[in-house]
Amino acid sequence: MFKVPFRRNRCLIPASGFFEWTGEKGNKQPWYIARKDGTPLTFAGIYDTWRNPETGDHIKSCSIITTDANAFMSQIHIRMPVILEEQHWREWLAELRQDLLKPANDNLLQAWKVSPNVNSSRYQGDDTTVPIKTDQTLWQALYRLLTQQRHGLPLTYLE
Repeated sequence: MFKVPFRRNRCLIPASGFFEWTGEKGNKQPWYIARKDGTPLTFAGIYDTWRNPETGDHIKSCSIITTDANAFMSQIHIRMPVILEEQHWREWLAELRQDLLKPANDNLLQAWKVSPNVNSSRYQGDDTTVPIKTDQTLWQALYRLLTQQRHGLPLTYLE
């Protein structure tokens, strides 16, 4: 299925980041993963044009190549996209290089929890990559408020 695209139709897929989920079915927590330095990621990809057997239409499609998770990503998921650094872009496009299909450096990425709104394809908000406060953060804020109240200090609002 992917033999021909791997040989002839390799591409680069730019992205600001990507999503992965943790947790049990029905209660999945989405995470947004991006570079620590804030620059875009470049994924190794393949593309092809194929004919839909039901309609006869020609469909252009692409796929992001994944690999085993590095130590950082393994805390969230068992796999991750193959991330290519700029010095490897031309090499990937010129010829199939299996040696480039490996996990990224453990110190490249950062991750944060985001709203479950991202789970819905109908959601149209622009806040899908905004970090959410975790339960631990909320508990810390509640503890701070209770401590302030106990010591007679003015209460501050949750940020």
